[in-house]
Amino acid sequence: MAADYEAEYAELRGAETRYGVTHASGPGVAVIPQGGSATFWVHADHDGHATVDFDHRSGGQATVRLNGHTVDGLTICTATGTDTAQLFLSAGINQLTVTGTAGNVRLDRVRTGPATTAPPVKVEAETGQVTGAAEFSGDFPFAPRAGLDERR
Repeated sequence: MAADYEAEYAELRGAETRYGVTHASGPGVAVIPQGGSATFWVHADHDGHATVDFDHRSGGQATVRLNGHTVDGLTICTATGTDTAQLFLSAGINQLTVTGTAGNVRLDRVRTGPATTAPPVKVEAETGQVTGAAEFSGDFPFAPRAGLDERR
């Protein structure tokens, strides 16, 4: 599932391509000012967590949206380097948008690959051990009750 997406080929809005940038991975970078954006269409073979790297060549700051939702806690920062996140990608095509919030982000590329950390674990409350005044309840207020007319 590893893939590279060069920023100069992204869908740019209020951003521009700059060529001849030293140490860029491809022919150039996308310069994303405050309010500008670069949208990538990222492919995933299956539903699951993936490592997503944002390579940049100094500049400002930006936020990231995945399939229309802001990725909380992820900011592309000012220093030259790579910001990495573990993101849940849906099978097929995912929309990944980098939007400038300060200065000019010089985004080089976005890279995806297999997750490098274990995915979050879902734990049901009823599998835990209760302590103190806590207790398990058999009440399910949203489940239909026996004997009620369910033809509504």
